[in-house]
Amino acid sequence: MANTNIRDLKVFEFNRALSYVSEILEIERKKAKLQREWYAIQGELKQWDTELKSSSSYTKDEISIIQSFMESINARKAEIDKEQDDLNEYEDELEKLVKKVLEFVIVEGEYFALTKEEIQESFAEEYIYILTEIKLDNNSTDIFISDLFEHKSDLILLLYDVYGREQEELISDIADADPEEEFENSFYDYFSLNKEI
Repeated sequence: MANTNIRDLKVFEFNRALSYVSEILEIERKKAKLQREWYAIQGELKQWDTELKSSSSYTKDEISIIQSFMESINARKAEIDKEQDDLNEYEDELEKLVKKVLEFVIVEGEYFALTKEEIQESFAEEYIYILTEIKLDNNSTDIFISDLFEHKSDLILLLYDVYGREQEELISDIADADPEEEFENSFYDYFSLNKEI
């Protein structure tokens, strides 16, 4: 009975970690969106700066308006920098939480792997993120497919059900992967950060 309760607790905690990973992915997408905005603003500033330097036909009032406009653009750029710093800090905290939970759940020598019934379709991306991006601090090791899934085929079927042929490369890579070895590719090799938030 005690083992079942510990198992239930580990599954519960693991699912909680998946929610944190969802937040991490949302943060990554927000950061990517902010980065695109930052580059667009940078390009716009360069165009206005070039325009001001190359044209002598502007009146003092027009130059003042353009400079004021450029100052407001620079202010937005500073806001983006601050937002990105805040997001990075929050993401670091979430990643620490995820690692702590995973260290509790995946204890060396104790079998954890999720059964088919315990796998949640809504966390397909999160499973891949954990497999490809998270290293446990206690021994700087990757998390293997066999650590998370009782049968590798359950993960493959989940990904096929969720993505169909859209993630054929990922499905193929998982099918070919040794379940007890490091997963070679990055999460970002398969999933775009340009997805709408």
